[in-house]
Amino acid sequence: MTGKEMGYNERYKYLMELLDDDKFIQKKYVGAEIPNYICAFPPEEVSSYDDMAHNLARNLAKKGRKVLKLNVYEIMIEMLKDSGDLEDYLAEPSLTHKQLMEDFEGVLDNDTEFAPKIASIINESAPELVLMNGIGEAYPFIRIHTLLEKLPTLLKKLVPIVVFYPGNYDKVTGSSALQLFGKLEHKNYYRAFNIFTEVR
Repeated sequence: MTGKEMGYNERYKYLMELLDDDKFIQKKYVGAEIPNYICAFPPEEVSSYDDMAHNLARNLAKKGRKVLKLNVYEIMIEMLKDSGDLEDYLAEPSLTHKQLMEDFEGVLDNDTEFAPKIASIINESAPELVLMNGIGEAYPFIRIHTLLEKLPTLLKKLVPIVVFYPGNYDKVTGSSALQLFGKLEHKNYYRAFNIFTEVR
């Protein structure tokens, strides 16, 4: 049964079992590859899958796993608040999308700011496993494929990262395509595994 054929409860049960598997934690299913995984889901079910990520983190912790759950959107907002400019942006409704992108570019630059911030949180926590959500809410300021490309160069130790992704992640005939919300332009990203079809 593929991920698309599984219902919500079946997916939860599958993930709970997989993420508590020592072979998964020790990266034995991926060999020398970077242990990044995409858990794609229907965008309209984002609230349910946010709950799933929370419940997985909580219940795995109860079983003794050291899990770090990161909400990309919440971290983005905290960085904008720390920059001191967020209130000014919110008070200026006339700013265009282009102006916002330009203004946020420095604060949220993936190579110099955002990926290093995420990496520092992971390095400090030293978890066995990272669950990441808030991807759709952070778009277009944060793009998950660029974040996943940069993180391995910044982490002290590679750990499995499971991204809860509101859209599609299809890997066919050697190509891989991330499609946010199932509608936006495909973004090729090869260094992640579909957690429902490429593990075990």
